[in-house]
Amino acid sequence: MSNVFSSSFRSVDTQTMVDDSMDTALTLQVRDNDSLAARLACELKSDLLLLISDVDGVYTAPPGSPGARFVAEYEVTKNPEYDALSPLVNGEFLNFGEASSVGTGGMKSKIASAVWAVRQGTSVVIIRGSRFNCITDVMNGMDVGTFFTLEDKSEAENQLDIREETIKQIATKAREASVLLNSSTPEARANAIDYLADKLLKHEDEIIRENEIDIKQAEAAGISSILLARLQLSHSKIKTLSEGLRQIATESRKRHGHVNCVLSRTKLADNLILEKVTAPIGVLMVIFESRPDCLPQVAALSIATANGLLAKPGSEALHTVRVLHRLVGEALEMVNLPSEAVGLLEGRKDVDYVLQGIDKQSFVDLVIPRGSSKMIESIRNAANKAGTGVPVMGHGSGICHVYVDSAADPEKAIKIVIDSKCDYPSACNAMETLLVHKSHAESGLLERLCNHLRDHKVKLYAGPGMIRLGQNLTDEMKPAKNLSYEYGDLECTVELVESVDEAIEYIGSYGSAHTESIVTEDKAAAEIFLQKTDSACVFHNASTRFADGYRFGLGAEVGINTGRIHARGPVGVEGLLTTKWILHGDGQCVTDFSSGKLNYLHESLPIK
Repeated sequence: MSNVFSSSFRSVDTQTMVDDSMDTALTLQVRDNDSLAARLACELKSDLLLLISDVDGVYTAPPGSPGARFVAEYEVTKNPEYDALSPLVNGEFLNFGEASSVGTGGMKSKIASAVWAVRQGTSVVIIRGSRFNCITDVMNGMDVGTFFTLEDKSEAENQLDIREETIKQIATKAREASVLLNSSTPEARANAIDYLADKLLKHEDEIIRENEIDIKQAEAAGISSILLARLQLSHSKIKTLSEGLRQIATESRKRHGHVNCVLSRTKLADNLILEKVTAPIGVLMVIFESRPDCLPQVAALSIATANGLLAKPGSEALHTVRVLHRLVGEALEMVNLPSEAVGLLEGRKDVDYVLQGIDKQSFVDLVIPRGSSKMIESIRNAANKAGTGVPVMGHGSGICHVYVDSAADPEKAIKIVIDSKCDYPSACNAMETLLVHKSHAESGLLERLCNHLRDHKVKLYAGPGMIRLGQNLTDEMKPAKNLSYEYGDLECTVELVESVDEAIEYIGSYGSAHTESIVTEDKAAAEIFLQKTDSACVFHNASTRFADGYRFGLGAEVGINTGRIHARGPVGVEGLLTTKWILHGDGQCVTDFSSGKLNYLHESLPIK
């Protein structure tokens, strides 16, 4: 942009600084710095106006309040009559809170000024001023702040139309390629996955080099340490990833390609045989934050199951993902399969284009978001709004518990607790709450557990039971503000319970149905916990970190689902398949049976 105007000046007498002769089609009364900045930016014919805030941008409600959602793009209508009440974002009214503690206006003023400026031809971004490199990030096109656009600005509309058409072509080609995948041989698909595993090792220096670019840009953008940990690749990670892909290929060969495998055979009548066989779902869209290694994993699973794939990474991982996507395409072409079977989405609106489909028919058959609970919720909302009926599979959050029972082996308990929390604190299967039987307050195990966690730099928060205990142990702990919280870092809640049943009840009240573990030598207590705990993964004397597709022997996972429909827990190959029925007859008709000429047998037959 050749001309950028940033509103960062202090409060001034705005009424005396603006020439009343400034005539515009739509007037804006100057009352504060935001409206003044808008007037000046438009008078100066600035290409871009940055309105600086103390929050990340526009939210549908005050940040931190229930149901508040971040608005990445604010579409401005050309007709100002629609602004008579509160402004609408995609048909939803905004709920404003109090004015900012800095500046003379509030978010309502910023939005009104931004809307006015956009209608005059100046682009606007509202962004947090304390964000490091906030201005250069906007100029570099990063997905930061709230970007205001005019819904019928012809140039922008043309650009969006071109992008939308491009995405539709990518989605259509993925659908066409999935048909070719389904008709290919299982060996060809397995070979493609093996070739991809080879390419990861052969090109690991290039992958890490591009990953370092993403890391540097993410650090400059102030991305959290949690996301940075997920973003970073290493030689050991790439080696593990390659091994996981080979496991997928090997398993695919064992199961003859997973597709068209007979699950059951039934003899309905003489010479009338019914078979239930596996089939691809169709085209998947997987959306993931930060983790670039997700792309080759889900690509391999999609290839193995003959599903087309549209992959949407976070913008922070694009340099790495572009290399990985190229390698996936090269591996497919090595076995004469179309590289378009795995498409890459890069723009912030690409997901919406895919979900909207054509004539209420979605381009994809299943959406799998992998990331924060906020991201997954936003994808569910977008899918519902699109009205195409495409299902969304994912987990809302990873609030995992370890319960140390009264009959726990102390050394096992310490080992399992430390591994569950400290092995990879940002993982969705990391322990977020430690539940300890109250007897261990006297046995000394509670204190040992807390001390070991502190030795590993874990910050502890006390639950209500711990606070009531009132021992010196809790002096260094702050009260847990939320018992249903995913820290994603070296932090966790510690709480006391009186029985295995109370532990189960606590998990049911505050957990996310992800992964729970009991540490005990009492087999009866363990069985109660395993049977009554309603989570996707429930373990006995094992770390919660085992809740992973690779560790389960699935080769890799496309995600973890805490819902009840379709697949649950780590979702590997089986979760990406559906079924169809094949009937082999010899001229039979339903009337043959209704007339009594033939009789149903319904005999189970062995699977060949």
